[in-house]
Amino acid sequence: MSSWRAAVESELGVRILAVEAVGGGCIAQASRLETSSGPLFCKRGSGAVGQSLLAEATGLMAMSEVGTDLVIPRVEAVVRTPALVVLLTEWVEPGLPGDWRAFGAALAGFHAASLGAVGAERFGFFSYNFIGATPQENRWMSRWPDFFRERRLGPQVARARGGGLWRAAWDTDLEVVQEGIAHILPDRDAGALLHGDLWSGNFLWTARGGAAVFDPAVYFGDPGADLAMTELFGGFDR
Repeated sequence: MSSWRAAVESELGVRILAVEAVGGGCIAQASRLETSSGPLFCKRGSGAVGQSLLAEATGLMAMSEVGTDLVIPRVEAVVRTPALVVLLTEWVEPGLPGDWRAFGAALAGFHAASLGAVGAERFGFFSYNFIGATPQENRWMSRWPDFFRERRLGPQVARARGGGLWRAAWDTDLEVVQEGIAHILPDRDAGALLHGDLWSGNFLWTARGGAAVFDPAVYFGDPGADLAMTELFGGFDR
């Protein structure tokens, strides 16, 4: 038996009966585990991928603390072996498409319930995380336009420059955006907890009714950022 399977069995006190590869891992290996206590969803990876799974677990737990009608998969365990990090969550059974308006209302309710949460210092998060394989900086800032410029646009531009992908001709447009962003984005008093990576691949209609969201890249920000992300790859009903 592989060392990660033995570690999971020891951590949870179960027997793994079968491991079935499934979609949804993106940069990690994803599986459905059939265990002696029922099915689990498993993601595992090493190095930076393993670090992203630790951040994902933190994000799921933060979202689960918000009163919401959204289904947030429960984190069962995070198991570390010398080679891998293994994230285990409840298995959420897929279902038929549901009520899109109800999903929209649930998402709005989630944002409203988390707005200005105790301990949040306006915009940012308590730790860094990842969006896909890309590290995401979340140091707190007091103004939303400043946070988006310095913590979101700035690092992406720096990565593009460092990778030789940035065109010098874009510098002028970048300056215009940087100078005008305070007039484009609302200067909110406080941030709501965002999923942070809300594209259709991180969303699922469930068999028990309602919509599940997972694989977050959470931070406190303007709820409009979550809505904007839903348009990135399509898949959501308007």
